[in-house]
Amino acid sequence: MFTLLFWTLMIEGKLDSVQSYNLSEHGVYGTIIPFAIADDGHVAVVERKEKFLLILDEQGEFVAKSGRKGQGPGEFQHPYAIVWLPSQAQFAVIDRDNSRLSRWDKQGKLVSETYLNTADYMLSPKLLGADTVFWTKWPRGIGGNQPSLQKFSLSVMKSSQVWAYDGNITDLMVKHEGRYFQFHFPWDPGLLFDVGSELIAVMFGAEDKLQLLGHDGKSMGTIKVKEFPRPPLDPAQVAKEFDNGYLADMPKDVVSVIKQKQPLPKFWPSVLALLVDDRNQVWLFGSAQSNDGAHPFVVLDRKGATLGSGSVPALPAQVRDNRLYYLGLGIGEQEGDRILKVQQFRP
Repeated sequence: MFTLLFWTLMIEGKLDSVQSYNLSEHGVYGTIIPFAIADDGHVAVVERKEKFLLILDEQGEFVAKSGRKGQGPGEFQHPYAIVWLPSQAQFAVIDRDNSRLSRWDKQGKLVSETYLNTADYMLSPKLLGADTVFWTKWPRGIGGNQPSLQKFSLSVMKSSQVWAYDGNITDLMVKHEGRYFQFHFPWDPGLLFDVGSELIAVMFGAEDKLQLLGHDGKSMGTIKVKEFPRPPLDPAQVAKEFDNGYLADMPKDVVSVIKQKQPLPKFWPSVLALLVDDRNQVWLFGSAQSNDGAHPFVVLDRKGATLGSGSVPALPAQVRDNRLYYLGLGIGEQEGDRILKVQQFRP
């Protein structure tokens, strides 16, 4: 086991703004906006509500708007994930309700569609090559099920388990009057993972162990990471996102902790997001210490050595060539604009 210590003592690197794309100029206004970046900087964005695929070039200029609501070729019902396939120079969109994966070129032309013959809802799907989809099952252990990482083969239309969490799932819940509770808060501990060209990184956000796996699921080592600070729950934030009826269903001791703005030690994840970049470096992102604060992050190599650290205004969805790609809401020329921002990290 490798050990990582004291990353918070490092001098932070610098983030320089590189590019921004105003997605709302092209009709994108959703709150959950999946996107992917091509090798040359082309951007593909899925508008889940209006059911279309938007493609911009590396300068942010309009290239194409493809698809519409429906079940026919090139149409979407519930597109919820998109990835770039470098080996094929195509974007791949997974549509849950149509149970299919569609491939599009950089000009927005439909190339092919593959029916996904599975009843599984592939949570947080990541594609490797043209044939394999990695996804999480029971990422929060709801109902006492062990969280696991699954691999779905498009060639044989079958899922198999790659890795399973071997800890006690009740350690990640709240115990009240002899019963264990777990809630669907955004800050619930959950299984985090990402797939690089040479490895898979996976961890539970509430713990301090980062697992590195080969694509076959075999262990490549475990890195013990120092936790990020866990901010207290803000009652105003809870009230904004959930109604009183939701809080009424919670155990009184949990509500008390929330109202007193105390941290929930095992309940609030230290790591909120995990990414593997194009160099197979692992990026871990922590919680912002306030609603308008920045998220701290650290960059690790596969042996656990710290390559850099810093902070970013929002959680990125992708890192490539030390460039962080993330969405900002309500920070465009008009209030409510959705802006895709790109920043260069200099360790």
